[in-house]
Amino acid sequence: MSTNREEAVKLKNEGNALFAQGGIESIKMAIDKYEKAQMADDTYAVAYFNCGLARDDVGEYEKAIADFNKAIELDPSVAKAYNFLGKVYEKIGNPQKAIENFNEAINHDKTYAIAYFNCGLARTDVGEYGKAIADFNKAIELDPSEAKAYYHLGIVYKRIGNPAKAIENFSEAINHDKTYAKAYYYRAIASDDTSDEDVKKTIDDFEKAIYYGIEANADLKFVIGGLYSRLHDYEKAISYYNESIKDDESCAEVYVKRGNAYFIVSDEKIKVEEIQLLVNALHDFSAAIELYRKKTDLTEKDKTFLDTAYTGWKNTKAILDDNVEFFKSHGLM
Repeated sequence: MSTNREEAVKLKNEGNALFAQGGIESIKMAIDKYEKAQMADDTYAVAYFNCGLARDDVGEYEKAIADFNKAIELDPSVAKAYNFLGKVYEKIGNPQKAIENFNEAINHDKTYAIAYFNCGLARTDVGEYGKAIADFNKAIELDPSEAKAYYHLGIVYKRIGNPAKAIENFSEAINHDKTYAKAYYYRAIASDDTSDEDVKKTIDDFEKAIYYGIEANADLKFVIGGLYSRLHDYEKAISYYNESIKDDESCAEVYVKRGNAYFIVSDEKIKVEEIQLLVNALHDFSAAIELYRKKTDLTEKDKTFLDTAYTGWKNTKAILDDNVEFFKSHGLM
């Protein structure tokens, strides 16, 4: 047994300085210092605990588990060791062991908000939604300013089919962090959009989510385009459909929706201006029909959109055919 505590503390402090620098090389050097601290004093729980933290950071999970367990063996009252051990078990896909260790952390410190929060995350992963709700609520009780607890509570309520409570908690998360992109996004997802005002709020949430960092992929742009169409703001809808198609040219539904928007907008323009909109609509309906023709198995939803595309194509073509002479006389055809 080695018990040179003074040397161990010195080595631990050197390790801490390296760990604080960040970067994989510095962290590996920190691990080396912590190991030397352990050799200098193998009863020094902090050296094992800090080494566990560093190993966790570089993905050495099994060794991190060993270090945290040794820290617990030397000082069973340290709640933090159980909490971080739980986090490692969660990372390696063992949520039950994670829950077990988060509960141990809570048993040693009933005011440990982050342990309740982490336990709530692990319980969510295994579908223990009632217990997850209790854990997140306790975390909030102990630390009401923690936006993440409200957000994840909202996720649980969304999963169990309670959109009103989900929205309430996403809103609380936003109240505590105005830049919480995921909270805006999932509040929009949970909204029922029954009125124009609801639709406007949903659009605002999606656009704030994008502004604060949610990836604006083709699907999301398509959804926002559809919401603007519901408000009869077809110019905005077309703008989002354009962006969606830039990201993914293979989605037939977007062409149908954009074709409809072009067709409606053309009806609101003076005659000389409408030809390009109608031509755009015809192009989109044709593109959608071609994409659906390439599909081997059409769903009922596909068939509905295909019917819409055919109808849109026929109506647009009929208008163009009826006005050929007018367009020719203005040099438009």
